[in-house]
Amino acid sequence: MQEYYKTLRHLDMDSKHIAAAVTEGAFAGSRLLLAGGTILWESAVLDHTPQQPAQALPEYEALKKELAAQFWNLPGCGIYQSCTGSVYCEALGREKKLVICGGGHVSIPLIRICRMMGYPVTVLEDRPKFAGNAKQAGACEVYCEPFAEGLAKIQGDTDTFFVIVTRGHRYDQECLLQIARKKSAYIGMIGSRRRAAAVKEAVIKQGADPAVIAKVYTPVGLAIGAKTPEEIAVAIAAQIIQVKNQKTGGSLPAQVAEAEDAKNADTGANLPVMQDTDTGANLPVIQDADTVPIPVNIIDAVLDEAYQGEPKVLATIIRRKGSAPQEAGAKMLVLSDGNCIGTIGGGCAESEIQKKALLMMREGKKKLELCCADLTGDAAEEEGMVCGGRIDVMLEWIE
Repeated sequence: MQEYYKTLRHLDMDSKHIAAAVTEGAFAGSRLLLAGGTILWESAVLDHTPQQPAQALPEYEALKKELAAQFWNLPGCGIYQSCTGSVYCEALGREKKLVICGGGHVSIPLIRICRMMGYPVTVLEDRPKFAGNAKQAGACEVYCEPFAEGLAKIQGDTDTFFVIVTRGHRYDQECLLQIARKKSAYIGMIGSRRRAAAVKEAVIKQGADPAVIAKVYTPVGLAIGAKTPEEIAVAIAAQIIQVKNQKTGGSLPAQVAEAEDAKNADTGANLPVMQDTDTGANLPVIQDADTVPIPVNIIDAVLDEAYQGEPKVLATIIRRKGSAPQEAGAKMLVLSDGNCIGTIGGGCAESEIQKKALLMMREGKKKLELCCADLTGDAAEEEGMVCGGRIDVMLEWIE
C-alpha cells in the first residue's frame, strides 16, 4: 500500500482518475487505480492469502477489463456492481484550498473558520506584524512579501478559492490583476460596489479578461447584513460553501426531501436504499460529490517514517443514508495508539468505528471489513447528535 499512496501523491490531477476497492467476493480488499482505460496501479487479493496469485485467475482479469471498459461510467463516489461483486469507486479530485490576500481584521476569523472546514489556507501579506497574526490564527502558509511576488508562487486551479481583503484600493487592483490570469474556483473581493467597480474597470484596462472579472464576487460574502469582521468572515465562508456545493445541489435536508419525494412518487422509479435492520424503514442513499479530494493529510501520515512498521486502519464512508454529517468518501486513519487523522463525522459513530479499527489491529485481522454505524438510536440522542442517518464504513489494514 505504500506504493499506492506514493502514486496518489504524484498524480496529474488535470486528468480523471478513479480509485477502486473491491468490497466483497473472492477479491475483497483488492485495490486498483485507473486513468482512462488504463490501470496505473493494482494490488490484488484472493481471500487475503498468497495461495494463488489473483492476477492469474480469469475472474480477476475479467474484473480488470470490466472496470477499464466502464471507466467513464463508474460512479464518482459510490458502489459499482461488477461481474465479481461490489466495488467502491472514487473519482479523485484536488483538495479544496483557500488563498487570502491580506492579513487584516477580516482575514483572521476567516482563516480560523476555513481551517475548521478543513481547507488548507495560504495568506499573502506584506506587513510582518500582520503576517505573524495570520500564522498564529492557523494559516498553513504565509508569504510575507509584496502581493505580486507572493501570487507568482501560487499556480491556481479549479479547486482554489481566492479572497481579496487587502488594506487598500491599489493592493486590491494588484491582486485581482494577478489572480484573474490564473485558474480558480472562486474570486471574492471586499469593498463597496463603487470601489469594486473602479478596481474591475482598472484591471480590464490593464488586460484582464472581462469575462473573468464579471464573475468576481463583490461585495464579497452572502448578503446577511454582516457588519463586524467576524460576521463578514462568516458571510465569505458561507459564500464559498455555496459555490463549492453548486455542482451537487442544494442543502442536505433538501437532498433528503427530494430523494424521499422521488421514492414516493408514482413514477415507478426506485432510488437506491439501505435497509434499516432495526426498524425496517428504508431511507434514501444520499448521492454525494462527483469527486473525492485526495486526502493529503492521510497520505502524509501513511508515508511518514515515524509511523513505518506500525499497523494502521483506514476507515472510509462508502455509503450513507439520511442526514449523516459526513459525505461518502470521508476518511479517518486510525493509528495503533488510538490517535486519528481525519474524521468521518465525530461523536459516538466515529468512536464506534475507531474501536472496531483498534480491535482489528489488536487481533491482527488484515482482511477488509465492512461495518455500519447508526446515528439514529438512543446513543446518538444522548450524544446530542441531531443529524441522524446511518453510514456504511470500509475498514482497510495499512502497514
